[in-house]
Amino acid sequence: ADKDIIEGSLSINNKCLNNNNFSFGSVYVGELTFSLLREDINRYSLYNAEVSLSYFLTLSDGSEEEVKLGTYWVEEAKRTKKVIQIKCYDAMTKFDVNLMEDSSGTAFELLSFICEKVGVTLGNSESEINEMPNASAELSMNSERVGTYRDMVSYISTVLCGFATIDRNNTLVIRQFHTEADDTVSQRRRTSSSIHDYETF
Repeated sequence: ADKDIIEGSLSINNKCLNNNNFSFGSVYVGELTFSLLREDINRYSLYNAEVSLSYFLTLSDGSEEEVKLGTYWVEEAKRTKKVIQIKCYDAMTKFDVNLMEDSSGTAFELLSFICEKVGVTLGNSESEINEMPNASAELSMNSERVGTYRDMVSYISTVLCGFATIDRNNTLVIRQFHTEADDTVSQRRRTSSSIHDYETF
């Protein structure tokens, strides 16, 4: 119940950053933390429990509108006397599975394939993905080079000039910082550039 949550303890942290920098390909795990004032709960029973959080707005006509804040799963539950401190993560952790097979396709096809593998719904429609840069390019997943499905989502997000996150409906979505092109790299600049000491794939 709401009264069991210690006031000021509830926090949601979800970013589009890597190491505090805006960057393409960021795949951040959303985190929910709160503290419960309950003595009758065995903290060990909370592990992997699903937590769905909503906020309710009272409208001018007196009715209430539910605003979903997301779904999370309990990762830590620490007891200190009467208080249980709880830390939860969103469905992005489900992508932390080793890539076991090779595949290829467009960004939408690979994202759909990955989501099916890990049991998370893709929140972008095919038309939304196809409006992003490089969406029609043929991409490949190589299990010898890519560690996890989350890594692959990061690479696909980079190609699409966006970042990946789990939205309030518990689906994977690719979002962009900006939708208009600011600069175009000319053919001359692309072919005259040199790459030093890096393996690119």
